[in-house]
Amino acid sequence: MTSAADTTAHEDVRTFLVAVGRALHEYGAPSYRLEEWLALLANKFGLEGNFFCTPTALFVAFGPQGRQHTSLIRVEPGEVNLKKLVQLDLVLNAVWDAAVTASEGTRRVDAIRAGASSIPRGVSTLCHGLACACAARFLGGGPREILVAGFIGMVIGVLARLMSARTSMARVFEPVAAGLGTVLVFTARALIGHLDTSIATLSSLIVLLPGFSLTLAIKELALRHLASGTARFMGAVTSLLAIGFGTVVGTQVGERLPEPTREVMGVAPVWTLWAALALAPCAYTVLFRARAKDLATIAVSCTIAYFGARFGSEITGRAEFGAAFGAFVVGSYCNLYAWASRLPAVVPMVPGIMLLVPGSLGFQSVGYLFHENVQGGIQAAFTMAFVAISLVAGLLSANVVVPAKKIL
Repeated sequence: MTSAADTTAHEDVRTFLVAVGRALHEYGAPSYRLEEWLALLANKFGLEGNFFCTPTALFVAFGPQGRQHTSLIRVEPGEVNLKKLVQLDLVLNAVWDAAVTASEGTRRVDAIRAGASSIPRGVSTLCHGLACACAARFLGGGPREILVAGFIGMVIGVLARLMSARTSMARVFEPVAAGLGTVLVFTARALIGHLDTSIATLSSLIVLLPGFSLTLAIKELALRHLASGTARFMGAVTSLLAIGFGTVVGTQVGERLPEPTREVMGVAPVWTLWAALALAPCAYTVLFRARAKDLATIAVSCTIAYFGARFGSEITGRAEFGAAFGAFVVGSYCNLYAWASRLPAVVPMVPGIMLLVPGSLGFQSVGYLFHENVQGGIQAAFTMAFVAISLVAGLLSANVVVPAKKIL
């Protein structure tokens, strides 16, 4: 017979699991990892539980079949917050090791969710521009493209902060930001002379592109989390279409501006590549809200991702294999990091994978389709899908060679 104390304890555990599930979802944990953590915790405390997560909902059911108590939590797709994911992981470990009770764990989770971001707005805006400038260098842009992308990236960072204050404005942020960014690229071309508008535009919008979401969707589909993977994939495609529409509108406006008479295109010196490799991790640390102490490991992850992908591409002549090899070395490094530090592997993995994601190919595919180049659009879309699958294959292979220590 179940005692009153056991009933209270089980109720505390159920409350804790619901709170943890909501928090993990809000801070960008993949569905398969979230479900795995909840199932392990429920089993740990002797509860029979079933968990089902999608990008917009979390179902939590306790009890035997036919007599389940089910909770439905309606959630919005969360943005990655590496600092709070680390804090949640520490709470989960403490509850798992019985260092704190489930009720105390719930209180700590609520405190983490209530905590405000400590990043000044100016720093966040600057890092938006820095990430775009580094992307321009990685894409082969010259000094003009780097400067223009950095400036427009900061403008979009300010726009993101202003439009996020109202839900109705936030829903149209992507096409508005893409249109404004494209118009600013053509304006810069008219003012400063010749500019590679394709590189400048792509780099300026790189933070908007859902390349990471697309890769995560493919991984969820590969792991048979079909509902979540399909929903996330269609969300990424919808974002690409919205950004593509804004870019097309911006291009129509920008092409009415006078074209430059100078056709000399500058070449960025070699040292700018090393500068980009040094500065990109700083930008990602802020944009993904990681702890300052994690900057070093994020820098290592970004560096091996870049050179791993470059090495794989050079020895095979195929960008797809480069992405797979880059993902493999990043995944292996991140799992080793988790073994050594007992912290989540996701901390260095998300920024490292950002250098490999195929969002730019998806952007090009949408651009081709909007300009009625169906063949080019289909080819770019197929390449995007193949690169995403290659990334997932590299990450899954890394988990085989270096088994993951942490769920997150």
